[in-house]
Amino acid sequence: MTEQGMVNEKAQTKPNKAIRQFLSFSIIGVLNTAVDIAVYWLLLQLSVVYVLANIAAYAAGMLNSFIWNRAITFRTKQREKHAFDVILRFVLWNLLSLLLSSLLITLLIEGLQWHELSSKLVATACIVVFQFIGTKKWVFRQ
Repeated sequence: MTEQGMVNEKAQTKPNKAIRQFLSFSIIGVLNTAVDIAVYWLLLQLSVVYVLANIAAYAAGMLNSFIWNRAITFRTKQREKHAFDVILRFVLWNLLSLLLSSLLITLLIEGLQWHELSSKLVATACIVVFQFIGTKKWVFRQ
C-alpha cells in the first residue's frame, strides 16, 4: 500500500473510531442515566430535597460512567502515574456538568413549574454531547 493510501485509510478510520466511541459513550450513558434516575427517584421517595438528590444521583452515575468509559469507550491504559490526573479531570468535568444540570433542573422546576423527574430527564438529555466532547478531548485526551 502506498503512503497516500495509508494516510487515506487512517483518515477514514478516525471518524469511524469517533462514531464508535460516541455510540459506546451513549450506551454507557443510558446505563449511567438509569443509575442516576433510579437513585434520584429513590432519594425523592425518601423526602430528600431535589438538589441534594440530584447531587447524590449524579455522583452514582458518574462513578459508573468513569469505570465503564475508561475500560470500554476510551480504553485508557494509563497506569498509576497518570491515573490521578485522569480521575481529577473526570471529577472536575463532571462537577461542571452537574452544575449545569442542577441549574437547568432548578430553572425548569422553579421557573417553568415542571415536574422534578421530567426536569431531570430534560437536563440529562441536554448535556450528553457536552459531556462526550469534554470527556473525550479533555478527560481522556483523545
